[in-house]
Amino acid sequence: MAGNDADAADATQEALIAVATRLDRFDGRARFTTWLHRVATNACLDELRRRGRRPVPVDEVLPRVEAMPADAGIADRLDIDAALALLREQKGVPDGKVHLAGSDLGGSLSIILAVNDPDIASLALLSPGLGYDGVNVVGKVAAYGNRPLLMVFSVEDGYARKSVEVLNKEARGPVHVETYYGVGHGTKMLAREPKLEILMTSWFLGTVI
Repeated sequence: MAGNDADAADATQEALIAVATRLDRFDGRARFTTWLHRVATNACLDELRRRGRRPVPVDEVLPRVEAMPADAGIADRLDIDAALALLREQKGVPDGKVHLAGSDLGGSLSIILAVNDPDIASLALLSPGLGYDGVNVVGKVAAYGNRPLLMVFSVEDGYARKSVEVLNKEARGPVHVETYYGVGHGTKMLAREPKLEILMTSWFLGTVI
């Protein structure tokens, strides 16, 4: 997440200091590992803010990649991470059974979070892209490992179509690619294609491979 070994080392040191100085704040409502993951994630994101860089380098050959502020995507990543932590605190949520779905930039952020969180069981990406809003995910799907991946796009969405081709080649685990026609981009597809909601439900229940 930090982007290089030097920043990762700095973030690790900050995380260790935070754990040592804030251990009394752990109230036991969540698992200790969940709290520890949150502290480590915050330390890494703080390091990115201090260094004034985007979370991942942007490859100039990627279309639709634009120069963005140094904190591009960080707020959204914090929101997703907080939502995951809250979900895991709920009774009846077993380890390794949390699934993520993301659309457009949300899909890119979901990939990055899943790479750093092995307890994410699977991903579902609507209209995925290689570099939405300066968040580059080239190579990240390979790091995601052998976990299942669902990718959905509409054929007229050329950027998503090409991105799916690249991500599919990088994938090491089972991949299901669903193609629709004339249903637009991102979450709009859910309103225009009734079968998509059924597909995603089935995917998270493990009945689609």
